[in-house]
Amino acid sequence: MKRVTLTACLVASLALVAGSPAYAAKAAKKAPAKKDAAAAASFVTVKVSSDACAGDATYNAGIRSKIYAKNSNKAKAITARIKYDTNPAGLTFQLLDADEKTSMETFPLYREFTLAPGEQEMVGCTTTYRTIVGGDRYMRIGISAALDSAAFSDAAKPPEEDAMAAGRFMTQAAPDQSVCQSKQPSFLYLVNTHPSREIAFTVAMADRKRKPAGEQTVTLAPMSNTRLGCAKPDKVNPAANHIASAKFVN
Repeated sequence: MKRVTLTACLVASLALVAGSPAYAAKAAKKAPAKKDAAAAASFVTVKVSSDACAGDATYNAGIRSKIYAKNSNKAKAITARIKYDTNPAGLTFQLLDADEKTSMETFPLYREFTLAPGEQEMVGCTTTYRTIVGGDRYMRIGISAALDSAAFSDAAKPPEEDAMAAGRFMTQAAPDQSVCQSKQPSFLYLVNTHPSREIAFTVAMADRKRKPAGEQTVTLAPMSNTRLGCAKPDKVNPAANHIASAKFVN
């Protein structure tokens, strides 16, 4: 009997809350927001094109296709959140940040693009390239891109991005010690992780003794990389190879 009474009281209380002006106002705010998000998403399409992405600067391993997002609404700008994943899904890679400190890259990844009315913008490529830590494999990784969410936007374009944030290093075991004159020989790659923008990087290099050895300036296409030379990942420190500067080319 007590259980029935408590249940009845709980139902009555929930009914009172649901009928309160505050609850009604909160629910009224959520409904249009969901409706607007759905409406915005209905105007955005993400598709693979026949246009080719530039290959990486080390191995031009096959054709990479550009992925575009389009806002078909002719009157309103839309901010589209794009989800990127690997094939197979959810892969993780160990990279090094601009100062050669370990930086894990775990898919899926997300990025927002603000599309003007009727605008179509490149948002990625169908492949990227990664190495397997501790091994000698250099792999082409399949990438998919899909719309995660969308919202109408009053801003014409988002704030300018930081090109330096897209720069990473990765290493690959060299085939033998003589290649890099080291007990643990490995190659050092510079990576542009940005999905749609070309970046010019200046890298301060170091020799085998970790002393300054000049600079290299490299321009990388979106989601591509180039081999810079040899690395010694067993003795990584910020005073060695590091990205000195970076700027968007497009």
